[in-house]
Amino acid sequence: VVVAPTHDGNEGTHSVLVEAYGGDLGIGLLLREERIDLGLGMLSENVPIPKDLLVIPLTHDEGVLVVNQNKAYAAMDVISIHDVKEENFVLTNEQYLLYDDFMQLCMQAGFTPNVVAKSSQWDFLLKMVESDFGISVLPRPLIEKSDLPNIKAARIKEGYDWDIGFFLLKNRPRTHAMNKFIEFTVQYLAEHKAFQYIYYADTYSEWSGNWNSKKSREKRSV
Repeated sequence: VVVAPTHDGNEGTHSVLVEAYGGDLGIGLLLREERIDLGLGMLSENVPIPKDLLVIPLTHDEGVLVVNQNKAYAAMDVISIHDVKEENFVLTNEQYLLYDDFMQLCMQAGFTPNVVAKSSQWDFLLKMVESDFGISVLPRPLIEKSDLPNIKAARIKEGYDWDIGFFLLKNRPRTHAMNKFIEFTVQYLAEHKAFQYIYYADTYSEWSGNWNSKKSREKRSV
């Protein structure tokens, strides 16, 4: 998703929400083409942040394994990635960092997953799991909102971070509307408590990209 504030000022300020068909990897292109002022996408330790982009970390949560209730391990709350290496997988496509991070996790575990379907539509992937075409990896908050009766989410034993942040161009001035939208979003997320925690970062400072640095973010439980 990308956010495109189209006016600055107290009157007539509004934002347009559009879907970036390039996924997380398409946000940078839209920013450089000046089609948007502010992007919202996934952050990844495996993919360096382009030098011309500024990132404001926003939320932290985790990706979970989504399996059909008929699976033998569906009763488990935590599953090792090694235990599902023989399964078929239905995943987001390559335009999303969720896909890259999961492939990296599997490579570290010593196998290449058998991916039988890819889609940019998360609801479609959930229905594929419900129909027992395969298992998937998706963000925990998304699964908790699903009302499909035959799916089960389990934490990944090896750990699988899912972090979201705002993306901006470094050389483009930040407008009043953009700052207000960022402040509103942080406040909204803190009040609704949908994520494990949110980042209370100084939005006027460049994020260092160091996930363990106290200077780059302050973690507060929600």
